[in-house]
Amino acid sequence: MSADWIEYGYAGLFLGSFLAATLIPFPSEALLVSSLGLGMHPVLAITVATFGNFLGGMTNYGLGYVANSDRMLSKFGINMERIHRWEARSNRWGFWLGLIAWLPLVGDPMLVILGFLKTRFWPLCATVFVGKLVRYIVIGLIFYCW
Repeated sequence: MSADWIEYGYAGLFLGSFLAATLIPFPSEALLVSSLGLGMHPVLAITVATFGNFLGGMTNYGLGYVANSDRMLSKFGINMERIHRWEARSNRWGFWLGLIAWLPLVGDPMLVILGFLKTRFWPLCATVFVGKLVRYIVIGLIFYCW
């Protein structure tokens, strides 16, 4: 599947990385490694993958942010007691949770919840970006050192 995206060069890498950060399961790491293996410039490829994945993750935040309305809460049957439990858990770490937003299975839904709880946007942007950038740098280093 990643070979299809690579045909589109950096645009395909960006779009694939973006989609991988949404709730659509997609292996952005394999896409980056394939791109590097085909000779894409490492700094540019890591930058493009990071920005795509970051923007996809922040899209999840936006979806959660918009979902936090009285109408949406009643539509999905979410009660205030449950929301207060989520808030208590997230208040401990807040925007710092963005550093682990790259983790498979938990990172994407976590950003939806942080958006729902209206976690401070700019500090969260910074931590999400740093976490995703470090992940792609490590993947690039492993690729080149292997």
